Amino acid sequence: MVFSSGFTFPAKVHAELCDSGVTGLSGVPYHFKQLMGRSKLAERPPQNLQYVLVTGGALSPSGLEQLQQALPNVGIHLAYGQTEAAPRITWIGPKELPVKRGSVGRALPGVTVEILGSDELPVGPNQVGEVAAGGPNIMKGYVSGDERTLGKIDAQGRLRTGDLGRLDDDGHLFLVGRSSEMIKSAGERIFPQEIEDVLHRLDGVAEVAVIGLPDELLGEKVVAYLIAKAGHTLERPTLKAHCLAAMPFVRVPKEFRVVESLPQTASGKVSRAKLRQQAVADKA
Repeated sequence: MVFSSGFTFPAKVHAELCDSGVTGLSGVPYHFKQLMGRSKLAERPPQNLQYVLVTGGALSPSGLEQLQQALPNVGIHLAYGQTEAAPRITWIGPKELPVKRGSVGRALPGVTVEILGSDELPVGPNQVGEVAAGGPNIMKGYVSGDERTLGKIDAQGRLRTGDLGRLDDDGHLFLVGRSSEMIKSAGERIFPQEIEDVLHRLDGVAEVAVIGLPDELLGEKVVAYLIAKAGHTLERPTLKAHCLAAMPFVRVPKEFRVVESLPQTASGKVSRAKLRQQAVADKA
């Protein structure tokens, strides 16, 4: 086990990986983005590295593809969870990643994952609802004792994650976003991640974030913010046609805004909340 000096200088972390001979690396998306963007990871993959584990949120499809290309002989694993679950709930390994694209895996042994509908009851396969987890890894409660008041632990002792997702017929979990980020447009419930996944499949898209902004007619309008890959230009007709080929018209963004950067959380995930705050403030 090696204690790194930290990601202030990603090139130094890369050197530590190479020189120390570690066989595994666990990190959040921010760490891997920094290594791919600010070190020579792809040019000089650490020879002894056998696996990496991405936690704290999944890499975007393009980011995951970039990591696989940079480390072609390294097993890439994804894990989903929360601190209150000590902290893992699901896992997916390198063999299933190409087959179950977009999945965060199956429940860990001893852990139960359920998708709950508006009536608090489990729904069937491929139906979207709130992700709830149960098992010996789930916390009993917070020191403050307000886990029930906050709605984090329910009467069955399940962890209410606040994440929206679905289970396929094989028990693989696919996340579609946070319940607080769901967009209600023209009476439809729209999940940002579903649209983001479609846009990520378009060549030339480096990053994308979808939010709902206030609209007098629709209630909320779907707006996509995109960062273009170097050397690419993103045009609205191409973006719209790409979306129309993959989803109903009501889910197609009403606006496409190409930007230089997107606000991020401390763990390197795009912050839709900060993006929405900025957009509302700019309009005001």
